[in-house]
Amino acid sequence: MRKQRLAVLITFLALLGSLVYIGINREEARIDIPNSKDSQEVQDIILHSYTVYQEALRNGGDVSEFDNVFINTTDYHYENQDVRDFVSLVLGPEIANIGGYLTVMKAKYIAYGCAVRSFKVVEQAAMKEDRTVTPEEIKSIQENCYGVLPPRIIEGAPSKLVFGKINIDEDRAVARYDDGAALLEAILVQENGRWLIAKIEPIKIHY
Repeated sequence: MRKQRLAVLITFLALLGSLVYIGINREEARIDIPNSKDSQEVQDIILHSYTVYQEALRNGGDVSEFDNVFINTTDYHYENQDVRDFVSLVLGPEIANIGGYLTVMKAKYIAYGCAVRSFKVVEQAAMKEDRTVTPEEIKSIQENCYGVLPPRIIEGAPSKLVFGKINIDEDRAVARYDDGAALLEAILVQENGRWLIAKIEPIKIHY
């Protein structure tokens, strides 16, 4: 049963965000995109989110910048109990009760950052001993990092962020865009003059 729950959790984490890229560039399709300051800010914060993901992974799960990119609203709800249990495991039950996209993203990248940091330590030790990382070491990382494995990171991938649609209605916006790995739709809200991401949902995975 525990293995089945872990498999469901890993599937959720894979779908919650697309592949993590370094050096992603924006290429606008100019289809149904308003030419306004708000539209530009919506695109900028979505683009910036990729940098924030990377920094969290590089820094071993430091998600202090996430409050400047994501926000908890009623737009996002836990997909199932496994997701809620995962957030509770990483952040504690009181934080899990808050819910919201910011909460889930923090839990996800704290866990992923832990896995990346732990894998680097194991990998360096293996290199010094002129051997490969063992399955037992990988299992240990997974057990110590909330059940997740290090995410796949493609260094310098020439990915493009293509915006196909942005609808803005007062302090809410919906943006549809493609990052090369998936077609995604983001819901954003404006708070204190800045746009924050309240939810990102994959529409179509390309792999």
